[in-house]
Amino acid sequence: MHLAALHGVDPREPVEYMHYLRAAQPPKPFLPEDRVLAFFEELCELMKPKEAVSPAPRPASST
Repeated sequence: MHLAALHGVDPREPVEYMHYLRAAQPPKPFLPEDRVLAFFEELCELMKPKEAVSPAPRPASST
């Protein structure tokens, strides 16, 4: 069973899951979990739909 599932948090819900991860951080200087949290935050950013940045349309190859 997933760790978050034990706490009633659905890991498929990224926003709630991120809040859970932040809330789960104990007030200590540094933990290996901080790296995991940073990874999840980066992953969340990468998974966000990018409205501002759209790939340039490819020109039709004229051959």
